[in-house]
Amino acid sequence: MSDFSDSFTIHTTLAPLPTTAYENYMRDGALANYRDGMNARVHTFRFEGQGDEVFKVTCCEPTTQLFMWAYDSMASGRLPPGIPSVKACHGLCALDADGFQFEGFTVERLRPAETERERGALRALLVSARECRQRFEDRLPGSRSWQVSLRVARWLSLQNVGGLRDAVRVVAAVIKATRALLDIEQPGNVMFTKDGRLCLADPVAMSFSAP
Repeated sequence: MSDFSDSFTIHTTLAPLPTTAYENYMRDGALANYRDGMNARVHTFRFEGQGDEVFKVTCCEPTTQLFMWAYDSMASGRLPPGIPSVKACHGLCALDADGFQFEGFTVERLRPAETERERGALRALLVSARECRQRFEDRLPGSRSWQVSLRVARWLSLQNVGGLRDAVRVVAAVIKATRALLDIEQPGNVMFTKDGRLCLADPVAMSFSAP
């Protein structure tokens, strides 16, 4: 069960599919606590040797595309700092009663800010994103949300905010391809690697106003 009492998901009937990695992990007792997001569930692993990884299922198409790109990029050595390492893509792993399909991934385990320096870096990134979004919303009334998100992501990349130029460039490409929203202002969507680097843990969300 979850150890996050304030976790929230609209997919309360999410269940593993037979013969998938998710069902196998559950059967073998490999998965420990989980955290729910709006369109995802993230489990820690119970067994030694997997403490640096989590198992994530998501029904968010932009996230799926980002993680599949990250997995392919790791193999070719092209994964930029700031994008989580994806160790495995497990394919379709779960469904819920509303018909949402969840893809499974084994992903690098990230952590929240722990030092004042890290909290300051996170604050600076989020303030820059918030102020930029407000400027574009004011200048471009009538623009769709994903179009504003694309402009914000491109601006953050050009300015190399948080040292995330290449990572945010990838996110911008995902936003353009899927009409997604930039979603870094939600708690937990930007975290840190174990060695203290900013990382876009869950930077995109589905847009319900596209195209």
